[in-house]
Amino acid sequence: METLSRQKVLDIYHAEGTLQQIGQKYNLSPAHVGCIKRGTIHAAVTGAVRAESKRIVLSDETIRRIAEHTGTVRAAAAELGVAESTIKKYRPRQGRTIVRNGRGEFVGSVPEQ
Repeated sequence: METLSRQKVLDIYHAEGTLQQIGQKYNLSPAHVGCIKRGTIHAAVTGAVRAESKRIVLSDETIRRIAEHTGTVRAAAAELGVAESTIKKYRPRQGRTIVRNGRGEFVGSVPEQ
């Protein structure tokens, strides 16, 4: 893969069109173009400020409460202040058992025996 010049990085950063169109023009993948535009790579050249991640880190207590919540996904999400997708990720599905480590912290779920 060829190294991008500073000028080419700036051209890509300022280019208009879809990531696919820009990628085709500069022989790059749309993902690579997106990384340049978001400031994930080449930020020193473009001056792009990378946006702060919106991801939150859940405490062990919150994960435990998600796993043990018996209400609907929507009710659990509202009560615990997280997205419904987070509830679905950490709540064991029907036919699965909660697994805890030696300290009693939730670590996942496994199929029931």
